[in-house]
Amino acid sequence: LPPTRRKLEHLYARYLAFKEERPDAPKIEICSQIVEEPAPELFMTGDSAYNFYLDMQRKERLLNKLKEIPK
Repeated sequence: LPPTRRKLEHLYARYLAFKEERPDAPKIEICSQIVEEPAPELFMTGDSAYNFYLDMQRKERLLNKLKEIPK
């Protein structure tokens, strides 16, 4: 899918940039630095975003029901 392709291309480009700056750095160190960076965009499809929204609504309803239960 295009969002996944963009995400992977971005991650690979960041990896190459870090590797060029520090050629002796271990791969795990470079990967951990890349993972800690903020994402340049939200790499989700419209369907994924909608499903995420529905999941959050369900969780909110469940939490509200749990709050109503007397202790």
